[in-house]
Amino acid sequence: MRKFTLIGFAILFLGVGLTNNVFAQYPEVYGTVYLLPDSIPMEGVVVQLIKPDNISPIFGEDTTDVNGSYSVTPSPFMLAHYQVHVEVPEGYSIQENDVSVRLRYGTVVEVNFYLESNSPPPLLAEIQGTVFVVPLPNVMEGVTVNLLDETQTLLQTTATNQDGFYSFSNLPAGDYYVQVIVPPDYTIDQNNVFETLVEGELSVINFTLYTPSYAGYAGSVWFWRIQFNGYSGAIYTPEQLTQFTQDIFDTFYLHPGYPIQVQGVTYEGNPPRALTFSEAQSLLNNNEPEVLTRAKRQYLCVLLNVVSGQLAQTDWVSFDQATASQGIIYVEEILEVVPNQAKIISWSMNNGNTLPAGIIPLSTPFVIYGDGLEAQLAVSEFEFRTPYPNPFNPRTTLQFTMAQSGEAQLTVYDVRGREVENIVSGFLSSGTHSFVFEANNLSAGVYFARLIVGNNIQTQKMLLVK
Repeated sequence: MRKFTLIGFAILFLGVGLTNNVFAQYPEVYGTVYLLPDSIPMEGVVVQLIKPDNISPIFGEDTTDVNGSYSVTPSPFMLAHYQVHVEVPEGYSIQENDVSVRLRYGTVVEVNFYLESNSPPPLLAEIQGTVFVVPLPNVMEGVTVNLLDETQTLLQTTATNQDGFYSFSNLPAGDYYVQVIVPPDYTIDQNNVFETLVEGELSVINFTLYTPSYAGYAGSVWFWRIQFNGYSGAIYTPEQLTQFTQDIFDTFYLHPGYPIQVQGVTYEGNPPRALTFSEAQSLLNNNEPEVLTRAKRQYLCVLLNVVSGQLAQTDWVSFDQATASQGIIYVEEILEVVPNQAKIISWSMNNGNTLPAGIIPLSTPFVIYGDGLEAQLAVSEFEFRTPYPNPFNPRTTLQFTMAQSGEAQLTVYDVRGREVENIVSGFLSSGTHSFVFEANNLSAGVYFARLIVGNNIQTQKMLLVK
């Protein structure tokens, strides 16, 4: 009996030892919590192992780490079915939750979860533009353009295509710099341009390359800084530049009909006089953030471009064919009131950009500024009546009266400045002329009828409704 008891105890002890070894491996549930649509691991999400029917339903809990990973072991453990539950953060939803698992000793189960944000994804922004090369409107292919962050660390690089076009897309909102690698023997109107993007914004930044020997195109602030500071690439002498400031005074300040009288731009002093070389240089080099100062700097460049012959007063500067002359007059009208708008208009004229329709009112007088006191107002030699009917569908009558016989051109354009129809182009006798504009095949929208007689230009706005 004693021997049997010792043997039985030994067997019992061995059985307990074996049992402990077998059941020492507790089950584990592990996995990763991802954020769709890019399956980005989510940190800080609480994952629980639960039995909803228990008085104390939570049998284990973990919080995802930086890799979105979690691991849960039930405590206390019992052979049973469990649910793996995710505490869904506010602002998110989950594809599947409370996943059922059956756990036994040694069981290892992987359960992954996928969350989605209930907020709309941020709208990505884009920077694009064109690298022009003078003489305009030529473009340059293969120019390297870099995108840098706010610390000027390189983010992306690209090259212009055959149309001189470049683009950086799918950009989050933030601060960026756009940098052009200037080819040898060229200079550029601006570089390392700072831009703050907001969600969903399309920002257009154009650049103009030119050789030092080229003249005959509108120059930017940087171009005129090169001239007045005598940097490499300057094409004008100090004497020529001094004459330009005098020409601005004579041509614009002293104009008998529509004088442009802006202190620090067209004149200085009392009695008024032309800006000196150093006064013009000082304004061009002034980098103060004040909007009015920046507007005056751009405005001075517009007038320098005109008197140097690099910008024609009859050039169209907007999609509805407002002229550079109208732009000059309108900028003076709003300079003190809306300086930022004045700056934008002047900058656009200096950089060869086309303004949207309606920015410069077409009712602004069109003036031909000549040389010195001989400048005269471009007196209207004709009357261009309002189209009738207007709005119209599908036809309207365009009527005008010419005081003298001469060349006339009547053309219709869409809001993008594209020619729709050339109604008349040639010699017309004096008197009243009427033409019917048919728009059967055109889409509803705004159109512009532009009449040119001699140096005079008038535009009428039309609305096609269907």
